[in-house]
Amino acid sequence: MAVVPFATLMLNRPQAGVRPIAEAVFAGLLAIASVYVAFNEGRDNWQSLWTCAIYVLLAITLWQARAVQSPK
Repeated sequence: MAVVPFATLMLNRPQAGVRPIAEAVFAGLLAIASVYVAFNEGRDNWQSLWTCAIYVLLAITLWQARAVQSPK
């Protein structure tokens, strides 16, 4: 999935700025959905567990997004 490059790019991002509401809401929804799917599918469905892990990584990446103005 394309989440790993995005997560790698977010490691060196500045932590200043306002967190956009859309990214924060979507990060929360992804985290809740991944917990729900992991709980309902169980340990036997390893494909769903890998997908949930990627969704959690995407949620963390979206949660770190900040809106900053570019310098002029």
